[in-house]
Amino acid sequence: MTDVILGAPPDYTGLLPEILRHRKGGSIDESIWYLQRPLWALIIALLSMPGISIKSLDQISWVSSAGNSAVFFMTVSGAVLAGLAASKDKACDFFNQHSILSVAGQLHPYTQRRLDVSTSTAAGTILVTKLGIGFSNVLLFGSKTKSDVLLNYTRHSLSSFLHPEAAIAMATAVKIAFLLNGAFSFPLYLWPLQSNLWAALHGEDGANHRMNCRIIFTLTNYAVVAACAAIAAVVHDVQKPLALLGATVVGYLAFIAPALLALRKNSHWDSRRGPQTAAWGMLVLGGLQAIAGILSVLVE
Repeated sequence: MTDVILGAPPDYTGLLPEILRHRKGGSIDESIWYLQRPLWALIIALLSMPGISIKSLDQISWVSSAGNSAVFFMTVSGAVLAGLAASKDKACDFFNQHSILSVAGQLHPYTQRRLDVSTSTAAGTILVTKLGIGFSNVLLFGSKTKSDVLLNYTRHSLSSFLHPEAAIAMATAVKIAFLLNGAFSFPLYLWPLQSNLWAALHGEDGANHRMNCRIIFTLTNYAVVAACAAIAAVVHDVQKPLALLGATVVGYLAFIAPALLALRKNSHWDSRRGPQTAAWGMLVLGGLQAIAGILSVLVE
């Protein structure tokens, strides 16, 4: 969320920088105090304080208001940023791999020690954070805690702890979070995905021509976002979008697409049956995984 608000190096195409650039004619000093990342990280952390562990919502009305304000602010920020990116012809710059590696941009100049320390620190932070989330949810949901704890955040599950209106609001906030994740993650990852895919199918020249066509690239990104939005809006239970996403998009990217590319590349290598056999195995496994995942959702 800090990247969305402030942008990520090297171009800093975030919400506030874009607004300030528009007002100041294209130049901005990223060192001014209200663009400092630690300040916004602290603000976002405070707005994201979970109030679900307290059963009486009346006692935490200010936390609930802050949480609703945070969700509203995140949604509006994303919409405004997407509009600015499109109107300023910056959609291609915003939806690129630089924003994925915002942390890596802070590590220049690269040294082995710096990379090792940052990697171990990130791994430790993730481990502690996930353990904290896991223990807190086990204390809250007990034996009903599911393998993916987000599956507990449904309207029916939350109604045991919150008022019906608050449970609906919290479940809706989870859906919005999935939608935001799709809006700001899938387009970012689609840049290298589209580039590599078109390079494999049509060569480097075809990939360069395809990726330089900003209209097609941007429309592809928003088509994926629209698909995520449709699933989130139509399907009521949060576990079903998760299962559908895993059975379709994740399965395709992990098994089917690599297998098809390998078969295309190795089709003329008659003497090397090993890669083809492995590719066919991945293709069959990916297809079975997709069918089983979709059927499991339909059966439920």
